[in-house]
Amino acid sequence: MLKRSELAKNDADALLHLDGGRYRMGDFVEMLNHVHLLAAFATQEIMERQFDSWLHYTAFRINPLIGSKDHFWQQEPFDHLVRSVEQYEYLRNYIA
Repeated sequence: MLKRSELAKNDADALLHLDGGRYRMGDFVEMLNHVHLLAAFATQEIMERQFDSWLHYTAFRINPLIGSKDHFWQQEPFDHLVRSVEQYEYLRNYIA
């Protein structure tokens, strides 16, 4: 679904909107039906709230464009803490 440029732009704009404020955005890539990203948050709670905000806001913007009222995103994002420089570099390469 994100192959449509206006949908992908909506997501990219949302991801970058509060960069430098609530979080520091690293690398990200939008796939056809999901997004991979690296971002730094002050706390896990802030990360969880921001993920909820991204999911809600982008679905709110995308659903009218695709004529849907259903859930756009998977309800449980897959997230985890990066624990080493090696893991960080692996994930950056994976995203690239």
